[in-house]
Amino acid sequence: MNFKQKLGYMFIGCLFTIAGYILASLGGDTTHAQQKEQVIDKIVCRELEVVNEKGKAVASIASSVNGGIMTVQNTAGKIVAGIAVTEHDSGIMSVQNTAGKVVAFISATDKGGGMSIQNTAGEVVAYISATDKGGDMSIQNTAGKNVVSLRATDKGGGMLIQNTAGKNVAGIGTTKYGGIMTVHNTAGKIAVGIAVDVYGGIMTVHNTTEKAVVNIGTTKDSEGFIRTYKDGWRTH
Repeated sequence: MNFKQKLGYMFIGCLFTIAGYILASLGGDTTHAQQKEQVIDKIVCRELEVVNEKGKAVASIASSVNGGIMTVQNTAGKIVAGIAVTEHDSGIMSVQNTAGKVVAFISATDKGGGMSIQNTAGEVVAYISATDKGGDMSIQNTAGKNVVSLRATDKGGGMLIQNTAGKNVAGIGTTKYGGIMTVHNTAGKIAVGIAVDVYGGIMTVHNTTEKAVVNIGTTKDSEGFIRTYKDGWRTH
């Protein structure tokens, strides 16, 4: 092999070495670029699913007949929260327990918003909503009967307490003069009423048919009176 041939082979070897370095450098840059966080302006799809390291779905976003829906699942694959659109183009949100029973529900109503709380059996035990007057809240027993009701009235606020049969047994509210309190019998009829009137305080006792039979109050002269009814009113 003469000197020129030897020099040529050395030159070719150097070219391969340089090419190897260049390819290795490009490969390293490609790997580094793949490791960089990618920013995508917009993703268009009909369904998006997120899975954990075991391949279990833990969140999903999809389209539905009414609009969009989003669910969140626990590690067992049970849905524990969801957001969706109703047929009336309003929004709803639900929270479920591990048994898949809804335990909290929020929705839009014709007056504003509503929220219900359920027990482990899925029965509603409390409800809050908007009304024409303001807000309304009711608490139910396990039989689904209202046992407490709170609401806004045109005079202020009011509260009713019911028995296990859903009958009113006590009430507190506001009037144009102040406050009012009622006590009811087991049939839900008012038995005693205490209120404020233009002259001061007044108490009325009713019979079983809810007819007033005793009045105790104050007069415009700041004096007290007692009236009873027996074939007509009598003042004592």
